[in-house]
Amino acid sequence: MKRILFFVILFSLVGCIDELNIKTERVLRVLVVEGNITTEPGPHYIRLSKSAKYGSIFEDFSKKLNGALVRIRDEKGNQVILDEVDSGVYATPPSFSAKVGSEYTLIVESNNEQYISTPEKVMPVAPIQSLRIESKKLASTSDVVFDIGVEVYAEFEDPGDEQNFYYFKNSGTYVVETNPELFEIVTPNGNVPAPKDCCARCWVNEEGGDPQIRIASDNLFDGNTTSQLAGFIKDDGKRYTDKYLVRVQQNSLTKEAFRFFQVLESQLSISGDLFDPPPATLRGNVINVIDPKSPVIGYFYASDVSTDSVFMDASLVTGSVAGFELNDDCRTLANSTDKRPFFW
Repeated sequence: MKRILFFVILFSLVGCIDELNIKTERVLRVLVVEGNITTEPGPHYIRLSKSAKYGSIFEDFSKKLNGALVRIRDEKGNQVILDEVDSGVYATPPSFSAKVGSEYTLIVESNNEQYISTPEKVMPVAPIQSLRIESKKLASTSDVVFDIGVEVYAEFEDPGDEQNFYYFKNSGTYVVETNPELFEIVTPNGNVPAPKDCCARCWVNEEGGDPQIRIASDNLFDGNTTSQLAGFIKDDGKRYTDKYLVRVQQNSLTKEAFRFFQVLESQLSISGDLFDPPPATLRGNVINVIDPKSPVIGYFYASDVSTDSVFMDASLVTGSVAGFELNDDCRTLANSTDKRPFFW
């Protein structure tokens, strides 16, 4: 969702220090689409919302789109209807998965509006042969502060005599240690000790430990074995207290999807420097059928997938980052469990 947030900002940014009184009779909400399908088993998720609303004043930032009819249709006319499993979140059946060579179209109907994507073809992806890891210290926005972590490279053999485009995603699992026995209740008269019996050790699952867009085109390595940067997992004080399991997902992209993410990557890199790339228009592949000129934010894509995983030991991280401390049950952390994973 972080990627889509950038799109929303492009449409809703007000760059003034003084208060700006916007007076207009037009109220505009822009549909925001986030989601994709892959050849892996489902469910696959599509997230829908409407961007900031402008009237005589700024009313809010975004609103989940509930109660929509969301369908995915292939080139043969077969379709699957998605269920709304959370506010603005629509899921395919668990049995649904995309097929290499097929084309898929996203259709959204809501409040007498209809949106449709251009067909996205599932291109085959080269299988990951191995993952390679390297300790890394990267310069940050400060001259004296560095981002310390581990780079993950996917090694694979690119098919020859054809254009291929890749999109790398990652997820991870790590251990946290907390101090539930030191838990305190905050009262008007001060903190009162209220130790908890459980739990001090948990496993946390996270999506997108690396928030950067990692894409690649085979222009420079067509038909050769290559090693591509698939992620940088930064030490945030929690991830490397023991070891970190990173899972790399190598996705295929169409040329059109690659161009979209390429422009997005370029715009996200803008920092106000003289050598920043010039602003560019982000054009997705979803249109408003009734009003084609109305902007829609986001891109629906379909991918073949190859996955692999590797453990990264805390000893790989060189440098020092302030440790994580929590005087509470570790299960209060998001996406955490005290149940040891079978693979740990």
